[in-house]
Amino acid sequence: MLKKILDIKNKFDKKQSTTVLPENFKPKITIFTGAGISRESGLETFRDSDGLWNNYSIAEVATASAIKNNFEKANDFYNARRREVINAQPNMARCDHSKC
Repeated sequence: MLKKILDIKNKFDKKQSTTVLPENFKPKITIFTGAGISRESGLETFRDSDGLWNNYSIAEVATASAIKNNFEKANDFYNARRREVINAQPNMARCDHSKC
């Protein structure tokens, strides 16, 4: 997938003669996916039997009113997710079932 993205970027760069990137340019790409992909990367999921929503109330951390009424609790929840992502490892996001 990354190779395809870089190939597209290279074709674009060749067409755009004014585009100049540093020689040591390393693109940073984030891809958001559906439920469950994060587990393979070492992240907690939200809905699995041992998922985050078993330990947190959605209404207390993941709504606009939660942020308004108890910003510190909601912010702590999201800061914990950010800390997890820093240590996460990429995965191939392959589907292991027949629906794919």
